[in-house]
Amino acid sequence: MTRFEEEHPFLIDQERNIRTGLMHGTESVTKADRGFWEDFKEFIDNGNVLGLAVGLVTGGAFSSLINSFVNDILTPPLGLVIGKANFENLFIVLKHGHNPNMSYETIEQAQTDGGVTWNYGRFAQVMSNFIILSFALFWTVRFFQIFQRDEIIKSQVKCKYCRTSISKKAVRCKFCTSWLDEREQSQ
Repeated sequence: MTRFEEEHPFLIDQERNIRTGLMHGTESVTKADRGFWEDFKEFIDNGNVLGLAVGLVTGGAFSSLINSFVNDILTPPLGLVIGKANFENLFIVLKHGHNPNMSYETIEQAQTDGGVTWNYGRFAQVMSNFIILSFALFWTVRFFQIFQRDEIIKSQVKCKYCRTSISKKAVRCKFCTSWLDEREQSQ
């Protein structure tokens, strides 16, 4: 045995495991690798990836639907009431561009001329998209709660002793361990 083998027996064992694994065609060489691949296979098998993919695609489609509702249905009548045909082009010119006497009809005209604008119409449109999307998602979750045994949005209550938030189904507070159903605490 060489001096290196005496000083580093772990490396020698690891090299032997790798060579054995390569010769016998085993999937994993070390316990760490086997744990990682087993965890990854379990993650895939549990449906987490599929659920995540479906959630992302559905969320993107839902977001497009809400954006279309706000941009195409909600804001055009509001823009007509305000006096602008396009609600998105509501802006204030903070600094005129190269032509100080020019009147801008759109934000793009002002920016092309070098003007600085405050685009409150775009902000209002994005804000309304957010509020409507949040409201719609809230009611969608509430609708699905009707058909599920467990709630999606967990209801929380405050412990009457330590005032921390706990599940409303709890019998005992997980923070101060007091009984919540008027049971006497055992000494």
